[in-house]
Amino acid sequence: MSRVHYLGDVMKAVRVHGEIVLRQPAAAPELAYFLYRPPHVRESAPVVVSVHGITRNACEHALYLRPWADAYGAVLAAPLFDQHHYPAYQRVGAERRGNAEAAFNAMLADIEAELGRPIGRISLAGYSGGAQFAHRYALRNPQRVAALALGAAGWYTWPDSELDYPLGLGRSSPQLSINLPEFLRLPIAVYVGELDALRDAKLKQTARLDALQGTTRLERARRWVDALGEAGTGLGIDTRATFEVLCNADHSFLRCVRRGGFGRRAFESFFGTRPGARERLDHDHVRFQLADRLGAPAYAQAPRAVSR
Repeated sequence: MSRVHYLGDVMKAVRVHGEIVLRQPAAAPELAYFLYRPPHVRESAPVVVSVHGITRNACEHALYLRPWADAYGAVLAAPLFDQHHYPAYQRVGAERRGNAEAAFNAMLADIEAELGRPIGRISLAGYSGGAQFAHRYALRNPQRVAALALGAAGWYTWPDSELDYPLGLGRSSPQLSINLPEFLRLPIAVYVGELDALRDAKLKQTARLDALQGTTRLERARRWVDALGEAGTGLGIDTRATFEVLCNADHSFLRCVRRGGFGRRAFESFFGTRPGARERLDHDHVRFQLADRLGAPAYAQAPRAVSR
């Protein structure tokens, strides 16, 4: 059994009016990703990519952001950086094994081939380790990103060239290429749950990091957004980085989506508020809550696995 069909069997995906499919880029067959195209989506539909954290719950990103892709008429992709091939994918350019950036670019090329058109700049979301990947990818590839929505990153790359990457922008490797001015011009929305204040085992903790960024995800997010503003001022750039606390949410991706509204806020930060979208999303939120009580994910049906 191929890896992609195995993933299709063990992961829950969805088929409601449209379907989520599981694909593999020919140029990076070790990477699988979920792709969703809403029914009757326009040919020029924007592409949203959402990147998982270290739990590697890519399927949940596709499943629980699908209603927002429907509401906004956006193509949705969720890559899966598995532990074996990409153990440190979130470090982007500083990995000891696996080139997550190259695999991600191969995925974008595969999406273009599947859609039959250039996709332009993507709207890039990430949660926890995925938020680390997303902002570091955008630092290195701002020309490929339209906007960022970052949820609960454990730590950040600081806009400081005196600190070696990935803590800062210092080029400790000739392969690193960072474009801070263009990055600072991107719309960047940062979110953390109000209950995400624990120093758990998954949070990177060093004396140097704590002193620079703070001791919790909440504090680190606030300080990073402030640091981006200061860096922009120094370069004469009006930054568009914002920070928002998600009410009644901890570090769980699903609870940040269901209780804190991470999905809605991310899509609104990308595309603005659209008439009728909020009502539809509220209806889907009720269905998520009902599925929780029943002990099963909403819309759960077997995915169609496609190996390309």
